Amino acid sequence: MSEPKKGDDVAKPATLLEKIATAISTLLIVSLLGVLIADAVRPNAEASFATSVGVLHESSGAVRVPITVRNSGDEAAKSVVVHAELVAADSTLGETDLTVDWLPGNSSRDVVALFTPAQPTSRSMSVRAEVRGFAIP
Repeated sequence: MSEPKKGDDVAKPATLLEKIATAISTLLIVSLLGVLIADAVRPNAEASFATSVGVLHESSGAVRVPITVRNSGDEAAKSVVVHAELVAADSTLGETDLTVDWLPGNSSRDVVALFTPAQPTSRSMSVRAEVRGFAIP
């Protein structure tokens, strides 16, 4: 067996690049732990919905309108039922239910409601939309 040479067991000092890399790695780990701890102690907000109706498009006796459904809560929702009504003055010309399969927390989805009113009208039409139900995954 050979004996270790003098100076083999002495550690070389870290270079500037190694010190910078170590500092950046430490900051990343501490930041990640901070985010995880903050998320763990903050309770999730329940699913909360809002709808916004876009511009109506009429063609060939049908009325098409885009509707944006927004979940402002942290929790996801599935089978979100959006009820839409086509109205003119005080009368309802048509109704439909649309289903959004999956709506994650803090996100939105666009759906399109299609109405075929029984009688065409020249009156000013509008659409009302609301979320009527959902399931918790």
